[in-house]
Amino acid sequence: MTRCRLVGLVLACGIVFTCVSAEAQEPRQDRRFGLTVGYPSSGGLIGLVWQTSDRMAFRPEFSLSSRFGGDNTSGNATSVGLNLTVLRYVARKDSAGVYLGPRISYSRATQSSGTYEAKNSAYGVGATVGLQYELTRRICVYGEVGVVYAYLRTTSAPTTHPTVTSNQISSRSSVGLNLFF
Repeated sequence: MTRCRLVGLVLACGIVFTCVSAEAQEPRQDRRFGLTVGYPSSGGLIGLVWQTSDRMAFRPEFSLSSRFGGDNTSGNATSVGLNLTVLRYVARKDSAGVYLGPRISYSRATQSSGTYEAKNSAYGVGATVGLQYELTRRICVYGEVGVVYAYLRTTSAPTTHPTVTSNQISSRSSVGLNLFF
């Protein structure tokens, strides 16, 4: 089984588990959409949050960073990232809620300096667990931790080894703010 199929299978199982395990209930009458900002991220993380019910939410996120050097010694770097997290709230008490869910990510980075150029691609799947606290009906703060499996591919020129691939398992943590409309 190829890595792409394995990653797709793990993601599909995670999403099916999250959706099937959600208790059958009526969706919120006031489906809430909002913006989310998170830290840490290399370029700042901004995204949307769509709370489909009291127990389910989707959070697509986007990050972008650029650095431009004035000469050939410092070089230029650009990075773009996309993430999707499906949140399943497993416990709620007053204004606090605990959630867990699968996460998929993709990032692409390019670095150049003089005649050297490197392109990095990373595909990741993982799981996250977090705590969300509603400050008001429209403002929530959250903190989360998780684990990510990533497949990394680096292509560089000119070198003797133009393409290098690797697999990595790492932890992640994030804090953020949700602003609902």
